[in-house]
Amino acid sequence: SRSIGGKFTTVEGIFTTLKTQLASVIMPFGGGDSTNRGDKNQMCSFIDIMSAVLAGERYVTIVLDDPAGNCYLQNICAPDPDPQLIVEHYKRTDEQNEELGINDMKTENYENS
Repeated sequence: SRSIGGKFTTVEGIFTTLKTQLASVIMPFGGGDSTNRGDKNQMCSFIDIMSAVLAGERYVTIVLDDPAGNCYLQNICAPDPDPQLIVEHYKRTDEQNEELGINDMKTENYENS
């Protein structure tokens, strides 16, 4: 599975990388007997939407749900708040803690293990 991975970039950079990776997935599988035309059409439509966003012709809301806290967004309006940026801190769910391996961490009396 391909992923964008760790990267210092802009929102435009994320969209450009994602669009390129999605387009590369369509190409090798786009014409065989097992091709599901509906899936291919949906993927092409999504890539078209991403192109419109990159061209500034369509506006979207981007939600970065990062329960591990690995994302950083730079406020270009600092020290003033960015009027187009909403930061919401939340408590992780037990399921998210489980996925991150946090429930299994021993943080107290670990010397006695």
